Amino acid sequence: MASSDTGRLASINTVESQVRYTLLLTATINPENYADQLKAELIQQRQQEYINALEYWGQLADSRISGIVFCENSGTDLSELKKHFSNKGFIKDRPIEWLSFSGNQRQGNVHYGYAELGILDHAIKHSMLLDKTPHFIKITGRLTFDQLPLLLDRTASPIEFCADCHRYPDDQQLPVRMRTQLFISSRGFYKQHLYETREDMLGKCTHIEEYLMMLVWPLRTQGGVLLRFPIEVLPNGFSASVGESYRSFKSRCKSSLRAIIRNIMPWYWL
Repeated sequence: MASSDTGRLASINTVESQVRYTLLLTATINPENYADQLKAELIQQRQQEYINALEYWGQLADSRISGIVFCENSGTDLSELKKHFSNKGFIKDRPIEWLSFSGNQRQGNVHYGYAELGILDHAIKHSMLLDKTPHFIKITGRLTFDQLPLLLDRTASPIEFCADCHRYPDDQQLPVRMRTQLFISSRGFYKQHLYETREDMLGKCTHIEEYLMMLVWPLRTQGGVLLRFPIEVLPNGFSASVGESYRSFKSRCKSSLRAIIRNIMPWYWL
């Protein structure tokens, strides 16, 4: 076999051996029952933030991303969003699946993470695209992450669950919490350990960052479970609860400090 053919086959095999991911973008266009937990000015611009993020993810040049599931839980009519993207060229190479349902209920004093867990469950149950890949990347649908490709490069396969956790030193019950704007999971891991468990959250904690940590922390020694990103990954966008940019000077300073700590004190989950 000619050397050029050998090189071509090696390239093909490398592409085919890549782990493929479906992006699962969680969305709540009309927060309604949780509006008191959000900054009012951000409620008005939510749909545009989702459009901006969809355009970013649709055009991201990374062959590991095979498709996008946009799952919205306030029952909002998505026809305008679909129309906006109907003529976008990336649709041909990276399909978008649109899911919308009425599931933005609020129970007791829980934060909006309770409803977001419902989005994940709904997508796992109903998405056709998620069925086509063994792994998915959960992303808060208004946000983008420039360093996602680098994170995938640096994350060893096979991964069952990968999230970034950090310390809350004033919390003696659960000193470590999970950042939930972005995490990676196999469908099998999610269905076995997290699927349809959110009712257990009631009476135990109020935030998804605490609850998922409670479920996954005991599994941290299991193969393929990684609870600390190898690199610092900073979102683009705004915090819904405080209205502050994730790229503000204060946020960038914190992120730079965390990046340094990851290298010099990797055991300290700042």
